Amino acid sequence: MLLNNKVCIVAGAASTRGIGYATAELFARHGAKVVLVDVAIDEQSGPALEASVRSAT
Repeated sequence: MLLNNKVCIVAGAASTRGIGYATAELFARHGAKVVLVDVAIDEQSGPALEASVRSAT
């Protein structure tokens, strides 16, 4: 799966134990730029999620 130069929007990615997060991590690992969207993401949890997904690459 080659996702270089692609942008993926993943809804429901706030829980690090959920399918949305796992999907975002997989897309990032394969070269995509990932946008995480969830009603539970706030100013405090957002940066931690971002760092976690970035570390998957």
